[in-house]
Amino acid sequence: MDADAALDVLRHAVDDLADASTDLDRLVTTYPGWTVADLVVHTGRIHRWVTEIVARRATRRLPQPDLRQRPDDLLGWFRAGAARVIDTLAATSPTTQIWTFAGDPTAGFWRRRMALETTIHRWDAQRAAGNTARIADTVAVAGVSEALEIYMEPRLRGADVGGGGEIVSLRAADGIAAWAVRLRPDAIDILTDDPPADVRVRAAPADLWLFLMGRAGREVLDVHGPLSGVERLQRAVALLPTPAG
Repeated sequence: MDADAALDVLRHAVDDLADASTDLDRLVTTYPGWTVADLVVHTGRIHRWVTEIVARRATRRLPQPDLRQRPDDLLGWFRAGAARVIDTLAATSPTTQIWTFAGDPTAGFWRRRMALETTIHRWDAQRAAGNTARIADTVAVAGVSEALEIYMEPRLRGADVGGGGEIVSLRAADGIAAWAVRLRPDAIDILTDDPPADVRVRAAPADLWLFLMGRAGREVLDVHGPLSGVERLQRAVALLPTPAG
């Protein structure tokens, strides 16, 4: 998913999330205790945070907006903030140097990050409403890479992963992408080569992403090899912190 495609994904995800959020009191099963209103507030705050980072060409992390009182027109507030982040990202070259929390300090990172953030939360809102739409393969592939590289590998260093050095291969069922990870006792390593795997996992790209994001169970995966490797990977996903409301 390149930087221009990410803007289109973001635009569609914003509309889909808002359209699925007509009942703000519905519970969001992904985050126990959250309602759809909480999900909208969370996503809207992230949009406003990124708008400030990109607009100010920030060279360091900025604090997230402090929303002390929720707006009466929550969906209007959400759409207004989404429009601003889209316009700000569209007006900024993807190669512009800007602070990020990962290894790519460019505005292009934030285009992809916002596309994926908003897509996963539109899925959450749609799931709460009982009707999830398909996630495009290109989006899901980018989501799997981000989940492994930006969230799991750095945030699980020193965590109780419980691995024994086994290698798990993750492959998109249509063959468009593949990843490999080593599960260690206290970390997950992403492997850049293609070593022999102890466990081979195949699934649709969207199912792989949803599994790594804690939104789907092992039943969506086609597993070859000891199930314990996938169970440890699922345990590692559960160790990741949930977002603040």
